[in-house]
Amino acid sequence: TMKVKRMCSMLKSLGLKSILYANEGPMSDCDRMEAILTNEERQKLFGNDSQWKNGGFFNNEETTAVFDERVIEAISRNKSEKGIHFLLAMWGVGHQTISS
Repeated sequence: TMKVKRMCSMLKSLGLKSILYANEGPMSDCDRMEAILTNEERQKLFGNDSQWKNGGFFNNEETTAVFDERVIEAISRNKSEKGIHFLLAMWGVGHQTISS
């Protein structure tokens, strides 16, 4: 999470526009946030917050499918905006479906 926040700040300091595709919550230093899951949906799909605070990881096909589908829809809506677009998949291979 901190890496994403730092990246948004760095892009902004360079005069670049950034759109953060993330779960509902506080917005980092990006120009716009596309909320992919509400807090309620996140709790239902990902489970208990303490799991994440202790370095937990999820591997749930339903969760991944819902998140990926919504991100792909949001990116498709935003692709028509003018400018150069870079997709920074901060989760690496876990975001392969989205980046494809």
